[in-house]
Amino acid sequence: MTGIEINGLNKAKLLAALWNNAAPPLRTGIRNFAMTPAEAAELLLRDGAVFEYLEDRTLMVDLGDDTFDPAGYDRENGDGLAARVIARLRLTGSIQALPAGA
Repeated sequence: MTGIEINGLNKAKLLAALWNNAAPPLRTGIRNFAMTPAEAAELLLRDGAVFEYLEDRTLMVDLGDDTFDPAGYDRENGDGLAARVIARLRLTGSIQALPAGA
């Protein structure tokens, strides 16, 4: 798949949305509540824009450019999920998890 345009998106909201939609581990979670944009902003400042694993989620993302390669994220979390999360963020501003099956 080609890259997804993320130019103009708030990177903290994008990171939070991707994390909130990433598959939680099979074991009971380290964290069972959503990431906020403020938390994501702190992580971006502290750790940069590349996240393979973040807390208990597998992300495989590099948010440092204007385009985003969803292959790693989708491989770990579901085909086409990154595009759906980003489209929803652009359309509604929502960082919440998509409804099951969406």
